Amino acid sequence: MPIPKFKCKSCDKEFGSYHPKAVFCSRKCCVDYRKISHGQQALCHPERRLYSTGLCQSCYHKKYRTTNKGWITNSKRIGRLTRVYGVTTAQWLKMFEIQAGLCPICGNKLYKPGNLEGKRAANVDHDHKTKRVRGLVCNICNRLRIGINTADTAARLAPYLASDFDGRNI
Repeated sequence: MPIPKFKCKSCDKEFGSYHPKAVFCSRKCCVDYRKISHGQQALCHPERRLYSTGLCQSCYHKKYRTTNKGWITNSKRIGRLTRVYGVTTAQWLKMFEIQAGLCPICGNKLYKPGNLEGKRAANVDHDHKTKRVRGLVCNICNRLRIGINTADTAARLAPYLASDFDGRNI
């Protein structure tokens, strides 16, 4: 029986091994790879922090999340949207269109799930008590600006929070 061939994860050299999950051609390659991949810097951009598989976060998402075909039919996403927010994918897309792809608080561009830029998708902003869906906001506004405001953002935030818009009724 011939020895199965594998490609080394560290040096890309082809090698033979009977082990079905062989990844490295030698102990040295394994140690070298672990030093690089478990360090604090990314291989693609040494000035950035390591995210996964030797890449920074944006390069990782560009490489491994380049398809946006399945997000509309993704059962986990649909389940979460309907279970937590009471919104369908069509309603989410309609809210995205109404807002012209911009965050109503800071005015930055919003992204759809599975975007080619590797950016986080827009967050569904809702009132936790009434479950009213106010719209889509960027991650920074969802996490920081709604709770921590400046005079400028608070002026834009007040009409947004006081609106009667409910994304579930589109």
